[in-house]
Parts: sequence; structure tokens; C-alpha cells
Amino acid sequence: MAKAAHYSVTALAEAAGGEHLPSLAVTLAYVAACGGDRAAWEKRWREAEAELTGSSAGGNFAAPYLGLAAYGPQDADRYFGRERLVEHVVHKVAGTPVVAVFGASGSGKSSLIRAGLLPASRSHPAFSGHEWSWILLTPTQSPMQELAHAVAGWGGREPDNGEPGWLDRTLRLADPSGDKRVLLVVDQFEELFTLCPDPAERAGFIDELLDAALGAERVATVVLGIRADFYGHCATHPGLAEVLGQGAQVLIGPMSRDELRSAITQPALRAELIVERDLIATLLADIAGEPGGLPLLSHALLETWRRRRGNLLTQTGYHASGGAHGALAQTAERTYADFDDAERDAARRVFLRLTALGDGTEDTRRRAAHTELATVADQATVAGVLNRLATARLVVIGENSVEVAHEALIRAWPRLRRWLTDDRDGLMLHRRLTDATQVWQSAGRDPDLLYRAAQLVQATAWADLPDHAAALNADEREFLDEAIRLRDKQIRARKRRALRIRVVTAVVVALLAAATVITVIQRNDAREAHRGAVARQLVAEATALREVDPLRAAQLSLASWRIAPDLPATRNSLISTQAVALPTRIAGHSGEVRDVAFSRDGQVMATVADKGTVRMWDAATRWARRSPATPTW
Repeated sequence: MAKAAHYSVTALAEAAGGEHLPSLAVTLAYVAACGGDRAAWEKRWREAEAELTGSSAGGNFAAPYLGLAAYGPQDADRYFGRERLVEHVVHKVAGTPVVAVFGASGSGKSSLIRAGLLPASRSHPAFSGHEWSWILLTPTQSPMQELAHAVAGWGGREPDNGEPGWLDRTLRLADPSGDKRVLLVVDQFEELFTLCPDPAERAGFIDELLDAALGAERVATVVLGIRADFYGHCATHPGLAEVLGQGAQVLIGPMSRDELRSAITQPALRAELIVERDLIATLLADIAGEPGGLPLLSHALLETWRRRRGNLLTQTGYHASGGAHGALAQTAERTYADFDDAERDAARRVFLRLTALGDGTEDTRRRAAHTELATVADQATVAGVLNRLATARLVVIGENSVEVAHEALIRAWPRLRRWLTDDRDGLMLHRRLTDATQVWQSAGRDPDLLYRAAQLVQATAWADLPDHAAALNADEREFLDEAIRLRDKQIRARKRRALRIRVVTAVVVALLAAATVITVIQRNDAREAHRGAVARQLVAEATALREVDPLRAAQLSLASWRIAPDLPATRNSLISTQAVALPTRIAGHSGEVRDVAFSRDGQVMATVADKGTVRMWDAATRWARRSPATPTW
């Protein structure tokens, strides 16, 4: 039966036990598994719920508890349990220009500031002497724009926020007399680090806050509501770190048992309701000592109130709601189970976009614009899902945005936790893509802000997967399409540029080759001309010397032929030397050689000098013969 109903054996056993009314989803699943009539049993279930909740009973049945929603200034009359802490914060703020209220997620810091501090600024003696007003904002992804918008709503006109120090000037100009003071409250200050992608804007936002609060003539007191695990992030800004280091901070811990008892019973007493003693004891046991348990307590009380008997909040109703740790998950799961397949898919996409993934910190809620959520699925489907989630108080729908009612939902709903862990790397990549898309749109679709290179390859590879492609909204698809078009355009431009470079290079190489050939030819021609000129000059000198110095003339003719053997002039000059007897110098005689004789075999030459000296020579080498044999003459 558990397989057929898609619920655990324990859930079905509790539904059949009769101790408390099971949820409608479990009831219908049980009926379907047994083959019963769903419509008839749904009618019976609603009749039983009406009987148990005492809808016809008298008394004030307006819900005394807010569930996941934070208490606001309008809820001050039903905000109980934090009186001592409110008093401490009031005195801290009244005497300190900048105060940071730190607390774990679910510790009630937003309610403390909104329902405790802000109303006290109008009536508490610590704020006497000045007329106080407040400006309340959360940073969102555009903190400077949000700050300007909040100041405009407070002052009635848009501030001139073009220059540093504009915030202080705007606040002081609003009251020239100097009698008024302003509480400038930035709740969920951690959004500055989780949602704002620009470090320069983050630093500028903090600078403006500190400038407006610090100094003798300042009229603003700055109060920051910060999740405790973001304390280290605050230290990255030197000015803020210095201020916090001077004791300008309040740390919120869990409520004491007496404070919890007051938070449970006083709203009920105000609404003319009674809380069973056993329920009070159970609630204290479930919540006491848990730093982030307040939204779970508030939601469980709201669900218990919905299951009240007349004007009595019972332990049976509390257990039927799922208890402090199960009521929220049960509400979320019941709401999700009532969706059809298309609505469930849309709900999953919505919740994933409403969660900011922590990097070394817990996951936090993320405010998303209506335009971002509208196209994650069919617009009518998305609108219907958001309305039903808001009715269940799981999300809060604002004028321009949607957010999870409380971060406790992120921790307490197992299905959402699975969605966040199944493909966390992919979700983080998608979140970066979402942030990049919003920055691109806010900058007027500046092409310089589009993804390129590795970023684009990674994003398109992720988006090409079927499940991921469906998760993109229209703006993100447009962002990727524009990035791809720009990449393809740049690739085509690079190809054209490379082709032009290759053509130009080929032309230049051809021109250089032609120039080189021409230069070589010209150099060779010059060398040939020079060689011919030198050879002709030697021929001319040889001709002039042929009568007076035939040996010198013959040498010059030989030299000219060696230089330019292809010239007729050098060849003719060399040939002409063959018919001329050429004198030869023979070293060894002291005077002029008068006669020469050769042996018959031509190997020995005899020379006679002018003094009658005879010497014998080797005709081939012209070396003197030291012991000459008698030659045959």
C-alpha cells in the first residue's frame, strides 16, 4: 500500500490510527490506494477539519501567529518574548551611530528590528529630544538603487545621488532645522554579499551608510540586520570593520524558556485563545535552545491554530500539523503534492531561483523579480503556482519581486534540500548565468558584458542538456543567444581577417621574390660589366706594352683572359702573345745572359753570361745543376 500511495508506512499508519486528522494529501493517497471515492472522502475530510477547527465557534479567530513571515511595525502589539532584548537594542541604538544586529538564521533579528526597535523609536524615552523617522530597506542585487529608492519614498522626491556623500546631504537638507533624526535600517544586510555581484558597488554602499552616520553634524543612525555567519564578510570593508570593532554590535541568541512561553501564550491570550499546558511543555521541549527555531515555532503555532478546537490550541492539533520540525515541511509538501505535473515543475524552478547558494555559508533566500520568474514555465502556470505558495505562506509576493517567506523553509523541507544538492555545481553555474544576464540587461545589453571563450563554452554545454535548457528563462536564453551570435560574428571576422592577411602576405612575398630576382640580376649584370671593363683595360695596357715590354704585355693578356675568358678581345690578346719571344729572368748570373743552349733531349739548359760564365740548369725546373752529367748537345 505504501508503494501505491507513495507515502511511507509510518505516515499511512498515523493516518489510520485516528489520533489526529491526517493531511488532505495523505488522506486522498490512502483512499486512492484502497480504491475509494476521492471526491467523497475529500468532502468528509473538509467536514472533519471544519469540526475540529471550530469554525462555527465564537471568539476572535484572527490568526495570532504570523507563521514564517517576519513581524513588522504593524505587529508590535502581538510581538512578545523579546522585551529585554528590545530594551537593550533601543539603548544601544540611541547612543551609537552605527549598530549591527547579528543573529543566526531564524533567531528573530528581523522581527526584533521591525516590530521591536522601529515602534520604540516613536515612544521610548531613550529617543526623546528629537523627532524620529525611519527608512527601511534590504540591499537586493542593486543596493545603491534600492537605497536611493527608499530615500525617495521617505523624502518624497528623488535624491541627487551622483556624488559621494549624497545620502548625508539628502537627509540633512530634508530638515534644515536639524531637530529630526532618521533610523536608517538595512535588514538582511547579507544580501549585499550574496546578491550584489559588483564589489565596487558593495563598497560604495557601505561608504554612504557610514558617511551618513559618522560625524558631528550627522542626523542618521544606521542599524544593520546581519546573519551571524556573514560576520567575516563585514570585516572585508575597513571602515565597517573598525566600527564593529568598537562594540557597535548586538548578538541575538535563542530565547529563554520564559521568553518562549511568553511568545506562545501572549498572542493567544490577546486573541482570546487558550493553549493547552501539555502543548506549551511540548513546544518548549522542541524549541528551547535552538538558535534558528523561531520561524519553525511560529509556523507550527499557526498550523496548530488552524487545527484548534473552538478557542483551544491542542497538542493533538500540534501533532497533526507535523510539530515544530515537521509542520513547515508538511505544509510545503502538501502544497507541492496538490500541484499537477506542470505546476510541480514550475514550483521546483521557482524555489531554486529563490535560493542563493552559499559558498562556505548556509544557503539563503534570494529575492527574484517577477520578470525573472514569469518565463520559467507557462506564465499562467507560474502565476497560479506563486499565488498558491503565497496562500500557504511559503513565499512572499511583493510589488516587484518574490522571495521565500523564511530561510527556515530551505533547511526544513527535504525535497527542496534534494533539489539544491542533486546538481549543485549546475545550479551555481545557472545562478552565475542569471546574475550575468541581469547585469547585461541593466547595462542596456552592453555586448562587452556577454559571455566569451571558456565562460560561454561552459554555459552553452550546460544549457544544451534537456533538463537545463528548460530551466532557462527568456532573458537568459536571449543572453546566451546574443553571446553565441557575437562569438560567431567574431569567428567570421577573424576568418576574413586571416584570409586578408594570407592574401596580403602572399602578395608581399611575391613582390619580395621579384625584387630579389631583379636585384640579383642587376647585381650580376653590374659584376659582368665591371669584369668586362677591367678585362678590356688590361687588354689595352697589354697592347701598349707589347713592343717595349712583351713579357709584361703577355702577363696582362693572360690576366685579362682569366678575368673574362668569354670576351673576344681577351682571347685575341692572349693568342697574339704566342708569336712573340718572351724574355725570362734567370737568377744566378752576375751579368746579362748572352747565350742559351739546350741539350738534345731538352732537359738541360746552358747559359753564358757576359763575363764568359757558363752555368747548367734543369730546363723543367730552372734549378741549377750541382753535378751535371755531360749532356748531348
